[in-house]
Amino acid sequence: DDMKKIHLTFLWLAIVAAFTACKNEVDDVFDKSSAQRATEAIATCRQTLVGATNGWVMEYYGDTQYGGYNVLAKFDDNSLVTVQNEAYQSNKTFTSHFKLEQSQGVILSFDGYNDAFHYFSDPNNPDGIGDNGKGMLGDFEFRVLKVSADSILLRGKKHYSYVVMKPLKEGASWKDYLDKAKQREQDMNYTAYDLHLGDKEYRVKKSYRMLSFTDPETGDVQEMPYLQTAEGMKLYQPLTFGGKTITAFNYSADDKWLDPLDKTVMLTPYIPTLFEQITTTPWYVAYSNLGTFAKPYWDTLKNNAANVNGEEITMAVIGSIKLNNKQKGPAFGLSLMSGRYAAVYTFSYEKVSDSRITLWYNGKMELDGDYYARNGNYPVATIPFGDKDAKRTFTLSTDNMKAPTYITLTDESDPTNVIKLMKNYISMPFNN
Repeated sequence: DDMKKIHLTFLWLAIVAAFTACKNEVDDVFDKSSAQRATEAIATCRQTLVGATNGWVMEYYGDTQYGGYNVLAKFDDNSLVTVQNEAYQSNKTFTSHFKLEQSQGVILSFDGYNDAFHYFSDPNNPDGIGDNGKGMLGDFEFRVLKVSADSILLRGKKHYSYVVMKPLKEGASWKDYLDKAKQREQDMNYTAYDLHLGDKEYRVKKSYRMLSFTDPETGDVQEMPYLQTAEGMKLYQPLTFGGKTITAFNYSADDKWLDPLDKTVMLTPYIPTLFEQITTTPWYVAYSNLGTFAKPYWDTLKNNAANVNGEEITMAVIGSIKLNNKQKGPAFGLSLMSGRYAAVYTFSYEKVSDSRITLWYNGKMELDGDYYARNGNYPVATIPFGDKDAKRTFTLSTDNMKAPTYITLTDESDPTNVIKLMKNYISMPFNN
């Protein structure tokens, strides 16, 4: 028994000693290795960033509803980055500080304010894109997921969109790179398109750099955020639909834009009539674009809003729009954001011709429309567009049928009732 106890004691001591030795060795190696790996990862990333002597092309995405943008960035040994983008003062470069640090992997941070880069992350976007306090929901801190001399993959630390970086060829002009993409965007800039997937066809809408179409069988909306390049439209990520995978649409002068990986996938431009445009897409109201007939009614709307909990109209839309998920689908009419709430007053319409429409407010309401009708008489703002007892027929006109920036409604019975609706988003209509 004593021999057995001695054997067990030695065995236990041997196990403890072995475990302790092993543990210390692993800890020592791991600690050293972990710190070393972190230092080396940062050094490799810095060396790669600085090593692209003509800078990088960043395929930058904030919230994907706005699509992607070309951002050129050159990093130097003094932790300075020079940035130029196509969306904001595209002929200028802006220089600021950047840093690399370790936080569960390498973090690349554009920590010095840069007009060209923070355009996407500024909570109040300089061009009024996105909601106040949110902007385009872009990031300026990124997790570095992959690094090589050919590409760097980043992911936004806060909003999680992916950003791909590729080195710009030596000697290539930054201005030429952006100009070519801009020219191609003009070539491909239509309000709507037809998507051909083999023998199937779908009508595609565009908002910012987001293409979307509806699956007629399920009613589900398929979204294709994209980046504009000199070649065409490059999708944020491939979309598989109807047995086809869509990756990009390369421009061709014959207006048949094929996916480079599948020639049975094609996008063609479609030019809708003004009647179609106003009844199927949103158009934004600015008070300054109302005629003398409409302004008094909208003055009343503004005053009534102020009398309802001191609210303010933050957005006004004529046309077809879905404001939130409480709506089954887009509503055609006057849609108002008031404070944090939404009121919708629907219109009926008749087509007179491709450029003439008869409108009237039909008394139907959605979302918080009833509350604001009872407490603030918001439907007063619909009067310039007609009601059941006084339908109004308007002539529609625009600046560019291919890609209109506005539609003007001219009341055929009252020349003072002229209303100009804008394609681009307008925040705070009474301030514009």
